[in-house]
Amino acid sequence: MLNKILKVFKMAASMHGQPSPSLEDAKLRRPMVIEIIEKNFDYLRKEMTQNIYQMATFGTTAGFSGIFSNFLFRRCFKVKHDALKTYASLATLPFLSTVVTDKLFVIDALYSGEFKFTNV
Repeated sequence: MLNKILKVFKMAASMHGQPSPSLEDAKLRRPMVIEIIEKNFDYLRKEMTQNIYQMATFGTTAGFSGIFSNFLFRRCFKVKHDALKTYASLATLPFLSTVVTDKLFVIDALYSGEFKFTNV
């Protein structure tokens, strides 16, 4: 029974003319993974709207975490004055800093093509 199950798994793994993976193929896996990652980076270079949504999502998350941390500290220390000023600064500063760093370090590097993979 166990042999029959193993044969089914081997047949499923070797469908479409692909041989079943073995220990000898371990050296070939890394270049295949690098090739897949490079294809994904090429796709991301072409997809500008996805990068804009990613930047806005990261910035919004950082802004909400600033608001939440401000709320927690105000509640713990029982501060009652000028809530709007601190909420505004603790929401906009993380949002803007996250958007700027994401733009400079991720998106610009992605479009310049500085992501290079080598077979080491």
